[in-house]
Amino acid sequence: MLSSFVFYFLEPDTYKTPFIGFWYVMSTISQQGYGDFLPDTVSGEIYAIFLYFIGIGIFGVIISKWVEGVNQYRQIKEEGALDYLGSGHILLINWSKKTKDTIEQLIAEGYKDIVLVDNLDKTPIQSNKVHYIKGLPTNKETLHKANILKSKALIIFSKEVDTDDTSIDGRTLLTSLAVQEILYKNNTDIHTTVEVLNDQHEIYFSNIAVINQIIVSHRIFSSTVTLSLIQNDKF
Repeated sequence: MLSSFVFYFLEPDTYKTPFIGFWYVMSTISQQGYGDFLPDTVSGEIYAIFLYFIGIGIFGVIISKWVEGVNQYRQIKEEGALDYLGSGHILLINWSKKTKDTIEQLIAEGYKDIVLVDNLDKTPIQSNKVHYIKGLPTNKETLHKANILKSKALIIFSKEVDTDDTSIDGRTLLTSLAVQEILYKNNTDIHTTVEVLNDQHEIYFSNIAVINQIIVSHRIFSSTVTLSLIQNDKF
């Protein structure tokens, strides 16, 4: 910006306004060199040489910092550290094969705003239609990072871990209770679906008022969930 006024001061006949000087500076340091404006005096030419060597270096630093910033943003997003600020999204909790199948079906149906919550170090799926949030879903802070109160629908999947059905369903139950506390506290109603591994545990989930649908794991889960969302006009 300063160089724009320098050229305007050195050669007012050539660079009649600071904006014309700015145009020449930007075309020079970006190596475009349109040739529509050129310095006519020795002082202008000397400063142009100075600008060429110094300005291009500065411009290169700016570009490299911009690229670095983009890469850092991408890395932070992939690591699930960015809060989701949108609304009207489908919130999926816990990553599993059924989660993957459901995401693929939702995308095939044209849905573009999907938020996934899990405690993995990095997003398990690469898609610009899926925003990953890293954290324990039993933690209310994690659910708020996923903007649960602005979501259209919520699906809690069973966590795929090497343990028994009782422990897995117990973890799902704790997540459901955390969801219920948030929704009750904010007087919000969100269509909620829960996956249960053992049908004998279904009765415990039926006592949680915010749950609209319970699906036992051995049933056709992803297709049932997607169809349910469409029928409930959640898109």
